[in-house]
Amino acid sequence: MTFCVLLGWGNVQVFSQPANDDKADAQVITGASGQVTGSTVGATKEIGEASHGGNSGGASVWFQWRAPDAGEATFNTSGSSFDTLLAVYEGATLVAENDDDDTVQSAVRFSASQGHAYLIAVDGYDGRTGSYVLNWRLGSSTPADTTFTQISAGHTYTCGILDTGAVACWGTIADGSTTPPPATFTQVSVGTNPVCGILDTGAVACWGWDATGRLAPPAGTFTQVNAGGHHACGIRTTGAVVCWGYDQFGQSTPPAGTFIQISAGYEHTCGIRTTGAVVCWGSNENGGATPPTGTFIQISAGAWYTCGIRATGALTCWGILDGAQSTPPAGTFTQVSIGFNHACGILDTGAVACWGDDYSGESTPPAGTFTQVSAGAEHTCGILDTGTVACWGNTAGPPITVAEALAALADTQAALDTLTTLTDGLVEILNALLAERDAARVAQAAAEAERDMTVQDLVAIAESYEQEIAQIVELLQACQAGQL
Repeated sequence: MTFCVLLGWGNVQVFSQPANDDKADAQVITGASGQVTGSTVGATKEIGEASHGGNSGGASVWFQWRAPDAGEATFNTSGSSFDTLLAVYEGATLVAENDDDDTVQSAVRFSASQGHAYLIAVDGYDGRTGSYVLNWRLGSSTPADTTFTQISAGHTYTCGILDTGAVACWGTIADGSTTPPPATFTQVSVGTNPVCGILDTGAVACWGWDATGRLAPPAGTFTQVNAGGHHACGIRTTGAVVCWGYDQFGQSTPPAGTFIQISAGYEHTCGIRTTGAVVCWGSNENGGATPPTGTFIQISAGAWYTCGIRATGALTCWGILDGAQSTPPAGTFTQVSIGFNHACGILDTGAVACWGDDYSGESTPPAGTFTQVSAGAEHTCGILDTGTVACWGNTAGPPITVAEALAALADTQAALDTLTTLTDGLVEILNALLAERDAARVAQAAAEAERDMTVQDLVAIAESYEQEIAQIVELLQACQAGQL
């Protein structure tokens, strides 16, 4: 179907209805991962079609995907040019839907069953249209059988250092945070969106979202770096702490002194001095920046609270302690990690214990002996004593390779090129409309000038007639008075 829209004097734009506008004509997509692009311009909403992502929408296109294996499937519209809505259905049953996932683009994750067919709807918020990019990946909660030396879980993705020193990332994000630079790292830290790591030279490198200057770390050599909500902090080789990024609450203004460990939360930061005492700075609205006294060997700052391991191995937490995360288990711990609404720690036996929210299984760790654990928003990952990584909760896919990352960047660039072409076309249409408007104004001014001249002529004629009539009246009056 084709739509014609009048854009100006004699200017008609023709839009073609997408071939997959109706659910019955859903475009078939295949494979465990992939990407498809297109446009929703000209798309409609069918009679009786459900709303997607909690919004009425109005310009949806449809896809059909059959899961080649069982596992967690991730679909997102990262790279699209408009505010999207996304929904997944199995038959008429809603499986998952989303409006915004950190950005105006959308992302959903769900447990896919092998051989089952799923319908995916991409719509625009309040009927917005534009160029869409639909990405998908099917993977288990466990990364590829690779050996890692360190790991860090973020909001919806995870990064780790391979035994080669390269960084591998996996999960869902729309800002390039899962595309690490090709370099050798000794440590990596995932924040709310950005990722920072220490290179083998001791310098800090960051990548991902740079809305608040978090990707501009200071020069120098560092022994540790930690990315928080909207800021990051690092310990220099001198032991001094330096922070960069968001500083509204003073979370990026550390005190003087030497430190042995640092942890950046959402709006506050805590560190352990060389004496073993903990000091915190930034927002203290909920007491998260008021640590207890005593000697600590490791700390982890979250969004609203902080936990630390005392020299005895006992856990202590402070800040907002409502819900299950307020009661850490007893025992002797060697490491602790705070997620969004849950936390995990490694006991002296090597087993992992988690507490707090468990809606997605993020607090249900597998058995095994672990050397490190990292809690994200709704998932957790840990390194086993074999060097392999185990993840649990709402996780997504195996690590991406450098080749996959470059391919994703190329696809994103292609989408941007398409958007640029469309934008240039709209600019040409706008310029033509403006030219037509100016020409119309000139014609209108000429018509008004001509009309004014006509009126002036009529007035002059009328005034001439009035003078002649007055003269005739004077003659008649003189005649009647016998003066002629």
